[in-house]
Amino acid sequence: MRIKTIYRNGSRRLLLFFAGWGMDEHPFLNLRFRDYDIALVHDYTDMSLPTIAREYEDIKLMAWSFGVIAADIFMASNPHLPITQSVAVNGTLFPVDDRYGIPEAIFKGTLDGLSDKTLVKFFRRMCGSKEAFDRFLANAPKRPTESLREELKAIAALKASHSRWDMAFVSTLDRIIPPENQAAAWEREKTRTAITDYPHLPDFEEILSRAITDKALVAQRFESAKQTYDSNARIQRRIAERLSDLWKEYGVGNPKRTIEIGSGTGMFTGQYGKWLRSGSLELWDLTDIPSSLPGKHVVCDAEKEIMNIEDGAVDAIVSASTLQWFDSPRKFIAEAARSLAKDGILAFSSFGPENFKEIREPLYPSLTELTKWLREEGLEIVHEEEDHIRAEFDSTRQMLRHFSATGVNAIGCTDPVGEARNLLSKGIKAVTYHPIIVVARK
Repeated sequence: MRIKTIYRNGSRRLLLFFAGWGMDEHPFLNLRFRDYDIALVHDYTDMSLPTIAREYEDIKLMAWSFGVIAADIFMASNPHLPITQSVAVNGTLFPVDDRYGIPEAIFKGTLDGLSDKTLVKFFRRMCGSKEAFDRFLANAPKRPTESLREELKAIAALKASHSRWDMAFVSTLDRIIPPENQAAAWEREKTRTAITDYPHLPDFEEILSRAITDKALVAQRFESAKQTYDSNARIQRRIAERLSDLWKEYGVGNPKRTIEIGSGTGMFTGQYGKWLRSGSLELWDLTDIPSSLPGKHVVCDAEKEIMNIEDGAVDAIVSASTLQWFDSPRKFIAEAARSLAKDGILAFSSFGPENFKEIREPLYPSLTELTKWLREEGLEIVHEEEDHIRAEFDSTRQMLRHFSATGVNAIGCTDPVGEARNLLSKGIKAVTYHPIIVVARK
């Protein structure tokens, strides 16, 4: 493997991008993602693992095409790295396979007939359209065809480590790796999939914006809505009340140490504060926590902070309407399970994949996925429920004002003004909330 830093701005966050077969840095030199440094990994002829600088505290990994199996091997060999999310795009852990990858006959034909002429044809199919192909050629890889032949042979011999992936994107217009094979491969791995209508070479920045939460923007919007949140977040209050009641019913009566994640204005804190007698209470949030709230206040990213908790050191981890913002709910559940003492409680509410379905399809995990991950970590589900609550407004503008007043990041991060105009043009004035509540015991 070769690694090349293609963008650096001094961030402590890194996007580690594993490119596909035949690539180098040139097609991706313009790739940008928020304030992340970006490092590109390519050329899998030699599988010597690249070294990642130690100063990064948060690494997002995205792998494309045949880069997926290389990234899988890399993750298994580097469990110490702070990889907080892994996303596969149009690739599988089976590069050459009739059911789960590129069919063997097609792969053999590509290898046997590889030449400068056939390579151009491959890139044209990869891009999907003449316009995309022309853009790709303007920044095409600068590698001799013979080096691509050797890389292709090396990739065919790779064996996956079957690391745990957070999400896989499958493109319906992929003419390189059959979409049905990709879907079957990720179903076998029990990995969440999202379907797109891209060709094999997609819009990576769009995929990144869908897969990775802009937590800085989430924090900014909730910070600006603190004065109006409590009086407008009626559904969130109803969820907080229900979660508090369920935790009281099924939880430990007097936990020695409790952590609430995403305390916000204290709506949920106030509910369980009526009955909870905890020896130690910690409130975690992305933004400053009101001084009127009890306990120790920790401003942090919970997905990273929970990694610092000692094994079995917490009796209760609770969270209301926050988990949907996490980049990797599955990894968080694993860390929470590790952190809980025996008989400890994990009680949380989140929102499901049909939340605000009138606007766009969110990539939130379902109740089935959440409970499966909990059981995989040895937690007993003592209560689970979900609901669909329809919120109607007099007008689209009133609905948008409601989103603003509650800090809801409902209309996307990339172009909120454009999204708002789109909603206004469609006249949408009702949305569905899809709350999920789970109480689990270790």
